[in-house]
Amino acid sequence: FGSTNGDLSPTETQYVAVPSNVTARENLAFITSKPHVAGTAGDFEMAQYVSDKLEEYLGDAATVEIDPLTVLLSYPDEERPEVRMMAPDGTIIFEAALSEDVIEEDSTSGLSCDEDVCHRNHTHHGYAPAGDVTSSIVYANYGRPSDFDELEALGVDVAGKVVLTRYGQCFRGLKAMNAERRGAVAVLVYSDPEDDGPVQGPAYPMGPWRSPSSVQRGSVQYNSLCSGDPA
Repeated sequence: FGSTNGDLSPTETQYVAVPSNVTARENLAFITSKPHVAGTAGDFEMAQYVSDKLEEYLGDAATVEIDPLTVLLSYPDEERPEVRMMAPDGTIIFEAALSEDVIEEDSTSGLSCDEDVCHRNHTHHGYAPAGDVTSSIVYANYGRPSDFDELEALGVDVAGKVVLTRYGQCFRGLKAMNAERRGAVAVLVYSDPEDDGPVQGPAYPMGPWRSPSSVQRGSVQYNSLCSGDPA
């Protein structure tokens, strides 16, 4: 916006007059009613929806365009990943579900395998490489440099190990970078219900906190080194 004297231009006046609690609720309800993983048909549908709404709200005051961009995106393998805890003799002690529970009130949680829902039900992080790793596991709290320093002070070496960290305190990409710099071969990140879940209060869909089976998804790019399209 270009005004510097406190007066709004006609375009600015129309723009700030648009938002309302009603339209915000309606638009958010529609956008969250369908999966829209980046780069998929569902994503384009939502981009078109936003474009149409802006044209409706702003009229001739502004020109709205969808600008196609070619970027490098990563998607999960077609085969569902596996995370298992095994005894020294190879016996499987625990196997992670790696898929969220179906919630009756949430139509996007269904397990039907169309393009978007398959992506939604694959537990993965963007730009994380595929791999097959078997090693002992080391818990590293939030995966901050101070957490790894504390492990080192205790004589715990994470080199060649799988590092387990919980979400919070720093960006997930930093957790992966911190572990890699100390020689770890893989990183697992989980949401601690004490930080973000039913321990804090009512969980989705009855409240705002993360449901017990919910998993975070997002990029593990090393944004502190270079952000944006890695291509």
